[in-house]
Amino acid sequence: MKTKNRVKKTSILKPCLFFIFLCINSIFRGQDIDRILNSKAFSHNGSVALNAMSNFGQGLSNPFTYVLFGTYTLEFFGIALPFSMMYSNQKLSYGQSFLSWQLAPSYRWIRAQFGETNVQFSPYSLSGHQFRGAVIDVKPNQHWTVTALYGRLNDYREADSDGQNGSLLRLCYGTKIAYNSSKYGISSSFFKAKDVTNANVDLAPQENVVLSFSAHWTLAKNIRISGDLANSALTKNTNDELVRPHFKIQNWAGLCLPYRLSTSVFHAYKINLGSPFLSVGYEYVAPHYHSLGAHYFTNDFENFTVNGLHKFRNIAIGGRFGVQNDDPKNQKINSNRQVVYAANLDYSGNSRIFGQLNYSTFQTISRVEKFLTEFENTNPYASLDTLVFRQVERHGDLTIGYRFRESEHSQQQIQLFVSMQSASQNGRFVTSSVNYAWSQKSGKNLGASAFLYRDAFADESRSSLGLTVFFGSTFSEKRGRWRITVSETHDTYNRRNCLILKASTSYVFRKKHPIQMQFSQRFGKDYSAMVSFSYGYSFGR
Repeated sequence: MKTKNRVKKTSILKPCLFFIFLCINSIFRGQDIDRILNSKAFSHNGSVALNAMSNFGQGLSNPFTYVLFGTYTLEFFGIALPFSMMYSNQKLSYGQSFLSWQLAPSYRWIRAQFGETNVQFSPYSLSGHQFRGAVIDVKPNQHWTVTALYGRLNDYREADSDGQNGSLLRLCYGTKIAYNSSKYGISSSFFKAKDVTNANVDLAPQENVVLSFSAHWTLAKNIRISGDLANSALTKNTNDELVRPHFKIQNWAGLCLPYRLSTSVFHAYKINLGSPFLSVGYEYVAPHYHSLGAHYFTNDFENFTVNGLHKFRNIAIGGRFGVQNDDPKNQKINSNRQVVYAANLDYSGNSRIFGQLNYSTFQTISRVEKFLTEFENTNPYASLDTLVFRQVERHGDLTIGYRFRESEHSQQQIQLFVSMQSASQNGRFVTSSVNYAWSQKSGKNLGASAFLYRDAFADESRSSLGLTVFFGSTFSEKRGRWRITVSETHDTYNRRNCLILKASTSYVFRKKHPIQMQFSQRFGKDYSAMVSFSYGYSFGR
């Protein structure tokens, strides 16, 4: 019964707090209280835009799409009240765009933030996780800084039909105290996150406390030592039975929450010593280390690294060398200890030749997308925030370019680009292209590009290659612009060719009314065409 009552009160409190945040956001978004009385008594601005697109082809459920956007901001004595609206034949949205705004009133050495924001406590604590709530920063002088926060990390979300992707309401709060001077600095932080129990959801509520410390000290000119230390106590199910733990001295975060059967304590730390030209470092993250203040963590590893950087004339050379061990506790059946390295070379002088080379075997998380042509995605408004992340084990890219001698009326350059990624699940991606561009100061421009793309997973691979040529120019004193593009691609996996023709033009009436039109057509086995139109207008005083 107690659980049900707590859930009911929370559900009533959520819309009330949310409404308060919206009202405050409308009144005080990003305003400095000291400047309000010195601002204009009244001002306003806004914009409207119309985008329409029509697709012609087989198997299209909605061939015609239009979207109307509108924004309006009214200001009284520096207090802004933003308003936005969107209408389309697929969706209607009416209200303030609170998800993309942040209110930040400030007075002297006190600053607050409300709405959607994020705070960086430590790389092992609260790090890059977006949350909705309030943050207060107090900086009475140039040395001391105190930060406090309270908010919502996750909203309650029902699971899908397969019983996946559900989540509980997750609240968090924390504080950080830091002192910095010209020679040294120290900071400590406390972060706690806890799920709100919901009797109607079959999900285990979690609880997490992270204590972190960091410090840096300048030993001599350009020689600095720095370090981070964190301890995380995580309970995977707050409904588990309470137990009396046998604490070790390094498990101090476990003292800050009820210790249950599913509670575990982990630690992580790193230290670095060196100068801007040469440094050495060590980092250790315990197996299963996790913090609810970050979206994902790489754990169970230790790294020994040496970093170097040298510049002379127009060339910069940098590199990292180290030993990486993915099983520091010797708990895995198959462990891996390997030498990892990274190197980069950058040449950017006054010469007409330029280039850059990067190569790394350090494991990172990267976004990997399928190679698409413009006609494979028939709706540009769908799946705009779809992300595909994979763990990349090695990555390299090379860029080489040459600028031809510029004349009084024109300039031209040619560029070669090659990129390679080796990702998890035996995935390999290679992209290469050669690009040429020529432009005149009168507005005429033309170019050509040849590309090759190849991806491979296990025993299956596919590749595409093609050629693109374009020509364009400006007109009517550069208020208008037109461009024609012809592309031919060959898909070796499906064994088919595709010819794409695109024509576009744009014009700006009276400096405030931009209009753009575009026509695209694909010739081949799967015929398709697209016509689009856009118009915009901005006003204000």
